[in-house]
Amino acid sequence: MSSANSSGSARPRREKANLHPGRLILDSQIKRRTPAEKQADDLRAKEIQSTRAAAVQQGHARVSEMEANMEVEQGMQEAAKAKPVKPKGRFSQQ
Repeated sequence: MSSANSSGSARPRREKANLHPGRLILDSQIKRRTPAEKQADDLRAKEIQSTRAAAVQQGHARVSEMEANMEVEQGMQEAAKAKPVKPKGRFSQQ
């Protein structure tokens, strides 16, 4: 009785299972950066932060502009508002 899996194990054999056992340790170590890489990363972070701050300021300016326009429109509506007329009662005859 020769079978394809003569070892008796249900798991398939992997040829490279134990080829690099220390790779797990090497992959988990923190990668070091050079001073130039750190400066580039810091510069990129500052650029991102400044663009976000500019976007927030632009949003605040837009909202304040909308509020000013709304105040002007509401002032014009209040000035042009007609005096309300009280409806007269009608008696139906049936």
